[in-house]
Amino acid sequence: MSLLSSDIYIPTYRQQSYVNAQSTPSPGTEDVASRLPYNEYATIDWLQDLVRDSEDRDPATSYSQGGIRGRVAKLFDSMQGWIAAFIIGLLTAAVAAVVDVSVETVADWKEGYCTSNVRLNRRACCSLKQNCQDWEPWSESFGSSYLTYVCFSLAFGIIASSVTMTTKTTLPPIGSAISNDAQTQPTRPGKTMYMAAGSGIPEIKTVLSGFVIPHLFDLKVLLVKAFGATFAVATGMCLGKERPFVHISACVGYLVTMRVPKYAANQRKLREMLSVACSIGLSIAFYLV
Repeated sequence: MSLLSSDIYIPTYRQQSYVNAQSTPSPGTEDVASRLPYNEYATIDWLQDLVRDSEDRDPATSYSQGGIRGRVAKLFDSMQGWIAAFIIGLLTAAVAAVVDVSVETVADWKEGYCTSNVRLNRRACCSLKQNCQDWEPWSESFGSSYLTYVCFSLAFGIIASSVTMTTKTTLPPIGSAISNDAQTQPTRPGKTMYMAAGSGIPEIKTVLSGFVIPHLFDLKVLLVKAFGATFAVATGMCLGKERPFVHISACVGYLVTMRVPKYAANQRKLREMLSVACSIGLSIAFYLV
């Protein structure tokens, strides 16, 4: 028997037969590799990724050899996750800071603007003055101010929903990816999703459980999520930045992790870093509250 992890044993003959079976895919399945088809998504192969991770840690690999070069390579390999987590934390904090400041500024536009600098919120505009004259309300009348407030809130909501609509994605039918026979392809189109809609947490939980949702963590989704969350929260509705920050941090984590070959080539390891990114986003979200 061969040891693949601290608590999972797989017989050697089963491991070899499994790897051989995966290395020679049947005709028509090359496009999806080892992913297993479901009605709407595809799923990763946890066992294959576990075997691949075990092979990378095999004593025959170069970084496990003796000498200074082998020790440095082994040290760098063990530190890649920590380095990636540090970079994810920095980038997520930077995005969260921009969103947090922007939300306060945009929300104050419903009541007035700063004459000295329109990009400043009311607190920053009057921070050094006891009798602030730089903040100019839209109207002194309650009725006009209320109408302006409602119009701005409606406009912010339209902006947030409009940019979210740009992330519409239609997933390809799984049957078309695993079969070249036109008669066996499903007639029902793939699932249509708006990748930046909602909190994103249900989709992230789906991905962490092993399913594959294409384009969920793209750079476009990250930018739209940050921009849309700014205007959505600024409407004054019962919305918060906490859950969108989790999706934003997951996008940052995915983009950073895909630059690390150790994690980019292993879907199981990739999901470990996505979990780290989600915890970073949740921590930052409640730190800014």
